[in-house]
Amino acid sequence: MTITKTQGTLIGCIAIVLWSCDTIINIFLSRLPIFQILTIAWSISFIIYALVLSYRRQWVSVKQKPIIWLIGSLGICGAHTMLVAGLRVAPPEQIATMSAIWPIMVVLLAKELFYGQRIRWLSVFGVILGFIGVCMVITEGQFFSGFKFAYLPGYLFALLSSILWSIYTLMTRRFYNITSLMMGIYLGVGAVIALGYHLMTEQFMVPTAMEGLLLALKGGVTLAFSYFCWDFAIKRGHFTLLNSLAYFNPILSICLLILFGISVAAFPLFVGTFLVVIGSMLCGLPKSTR
Repeated sequence: MTITKTQGTLIGCIAIVLWSCDTIINIFLSRLPIFQILTIAWSISFIIYALVLSYRRQWVSVKQKPIIWLIGSLGICGAHTMLVAGLRVAPPEQIATMSAIWPIMVVLLAKELFYGQRIRWLSVFGVILGFIGVCMVITEGQFFSGFKFAYLPGYLFALLSSILWSIYTLMTRRFYNITSLMMGIYLGVGAVIALGYHLMTEQFMVPTAMEGLLLALKGGVTLAFSYFCWDFAIKRGHFTLLNSLAYFNPILSICLLILFGISVAAFPLFVGTFLVVIGSMLCGLPKSTR
């Protein structure tokens, strides 16, 4: 079956929605140690991918160069670890908006470094608007005077997460022929490393029934399935448009945070997210309209 670019893009949108749900799951799992969560969730994801690889008899496809394993494991697991850590030390709506920085980086880096894509002036304007929107949410509309240094570690975690994910996204686009099932291998590597950190630095806590359900949902759906969708989409969908649509990830996350009573609806929050929407729309405009 041939997948069109439009269908590939729609598959990527599924990942964006699931990532928004993952933010809520991480908050509800905040009682548990970080590396315990990651060990369990990534192990579940790896098992699912391993079963698929076994069923399709495609284990030979995971024989890749060491650089592929390094970029994949660091990009996927490193970025996710930093994001979960950021949610522990800063307001979730602010960390969610910080995640909008990585599509900005992708748009800028993709110009010359990887694919020779030309950035039009509307794309640049869209990136600027998106960045202003993120800053407005982070500082609650006060910009420099509203920056809280107490949350700086969380912002740095979120920034590092965005850097790792943007590099992974660009490099994945370059290594087009690598199977999307490699995502499970990256998560398997991450699970082993997370287990080591958990045993050395954390005390195991027995999950409740609800936490166990959320861990299963996180590992099987908001990680395993969403990563597969995104990896598949950036290889076969509209690459620039997908990265523009990724701006909607923090917006959806914030809506869910407000819906669950975790964050409070405020004017700077709405204005900031509106700017992010406008910025993403400008970045995603077809070339013929620019």
